Amino acid sequence: MHMDAEELFGKAAEKVRDVLKENGPLPAFKISRLTGMPANDVSGALGWLAHQGKIEVLDDDKGIFFKIVE
Repeated sequence: MHMDAEELFGKAAEKVRDVLKENGPLPAFKISRLTGMPANDVSGALGWLAHQGKIEVLDDDKGIFFKIVE
């Protein structure tokens, strides 16, 4: 069975984008908690958003955070 990549990752990416817009930069585990999605789905969504140039990755002493590029 063939699955459409946009269907698989796009819907999850929309949820992640909405959570990041509402909450600002977050680590992946908090994105997972706030979206209710498993870590694998969040990772796929972050990869999709990164590929499209829609997120920024911030790395500091507190860890890795993801931020929507406006």
